[in-house]
Amino acid sequence: GPTAPPGSSQDKAKKVKKNKKEDAGAPTKEVVFSGSEAFNKPTHPFGLELDGGLVVDLADKGGLALAAGVQIGWRVLSVDGKAVSEEEVGLAAELLRAAEEKMAKEGTKVVVRFVTEEPMHWKRASNKLAGRR
Repeated sequence: GPTAPPGSSQDKAKKVKKNKKEDAGAPTKEVVFSGSEAFNKPTHPFGLELDGGLVVDLADKGGLALAAGVQIGWRVLSVDGKAVSEEEVGLAAELLRAAEEKMAKEGTKVVVRFVTEEPMHWKRASNKLAGRR
């Protein structure tokens, strides 16, 4: 098969830290949610619509995510320190919802870490939508 370009997965293997896998070099942002109410749709914790761990849409009314500056294209990396694996479908939403309900009940804060760099396929798709190539 074709040889891997420099900087590809073969090079990355040396730099991998525990839990980080392919996100070793990706920029991340920590967002702290606090509020007295869980979002009205259990499937959309904090007003986030997720595809796996990827944020695909944000509720414009009542969702804490939009107010906190979360953006479409970000990916959930961890919820209150619990790593979210991309392979486990629905895990991000489950962890977020559980943390959101605890926040609403007990007044706790929820710390969510996102990978803020758009994956290449998102960049290409959004460029196409904007008419750029």
